[in-house]
Amino acid sequence: MGKKVKIYFFLVFSVFLISSLSLALEDEDFVYYTQGKILFLKGQDEAAQIELEKVLFSATYGLKAKYIMAALLGRQGKYESAHSYFGQIISSNMLSLEDRMLVDLAILGKARLYYHQNQIREAVAGYQLLPLDSSFATVMLYELGIAYIGYGDTFYEKPQLAKPIYQSAQRVFDQLLDLNPDIKNDPRILLALADLSMRLGKTEEAFGSYQKLADYFAKIRLQLVEIAKNKEAFVDKVLLNKDLVFEKDFLWLYSQPEIKKIQDEARKIQQLKEKILALKEQYSQAKDTGESLAYLDLLDEQLLKIENNFHLLFAQSLNEIMKGWDKKASQLLACAENGLMRVALQENYVIDNYLRRIENLKKIELNKMKLELGMSQGGSL
Repeated sequence: MGKKVKIYFFLVFSVFLISSLSLALEDEDFVYYTQGKILFLKGQDEAAQIELEKVLFSATYGLKAKYIMAALLGRQGKYESAHSYFGQIISSNMLSLEDRMLVDLAILGKARLYYHQNQIREAVAGYQLLPLDSSFATVMLYELGIAYIGYGDTFYEKPQLAKPIYQSAQRVFDQLLDLNPDIKNDPRILLALADLSMRLGKTEEAFGSYQKLADYFAKIRLQLVEIAKNKEAFVDKVLLNKDLVFEKDFLWLYSQPEIKKIQDEARKIQQLKEKILALKEQYSQAKDTGESLAYLDLLDEQLLKIENNFHLLFAQSLNEIMKGWDKKASQLLACAENGLMRVALQENYVIDNYLRRIENLKKIELNKMKLELGMSQGGSL
């Protein structure tokens, strides 16, 4: 994990507070799996592997453990072993909804490994194993489109071979937009389509997409400056799971994986609080339940401590997280600006527009300085 702050691992163990109405918390496999998962998220791979190996054949946690093992080994560059674990998951006969999702994730994981290994042709074939009725179909189609573009690029010096592959990429993105029209303005889609348009010689379409992207990420970086001015309000908004869909201008920001993970864990806490409350009401109406009620009070107290610590951890980590967001936004802005430059070099009619955008870059850099200044002066919450 390097120096990146992983603010969410702290809450992984919270789910064991209530495993059933009978409060049976003595499942050793669960303990080994949870410890392995936490260690993996903390980047302690060797210790994580020891814990996960204890439950690889567990009926309940075996497939989950194998999935984390595959991710762990892939992170270490042990691709053959990682492929093996993903393959074991894919070939399993488990039919529950949760296991089916793990199988789909393993298909994606295996294809991603191939792509990371620069085995683009194998990656393209691997992605297509995922059924379109999967809940991960949107992710698959996006990554398949990117893989097709990468595969076409391997024939860069033979445009007659590259063009039909790029056209396949275009069909995949068309299929993606048919499946989920709401993502047509997703920055990742716009960037991919702009790059693809350049490869297919559609410079006008490429210019429009690149310009839209450049404007969008300049706006995102300004929004980060505003968040830095009032970090407390942002923390509260995220942890209270307020509906962020209305923030249409900043959907990229609010769809970042850190936000989703934080909100998922905050939701788990709320669900546990509701379960404890329901159990308290149930036991209060029965006889001889004094010990059970006392235990529930203890769980409630522990949960409150976890909730407070989670809030504090998120707040203290926000500066680091925002720097990561700003870096990604800067990179995407640079990709858009680079695209505009490539269009300008090919089409003289956009050179004037491009030069005007260069002037805007100076303002963007000033805003970046404001963002960094706001972070340095804001301190920790």
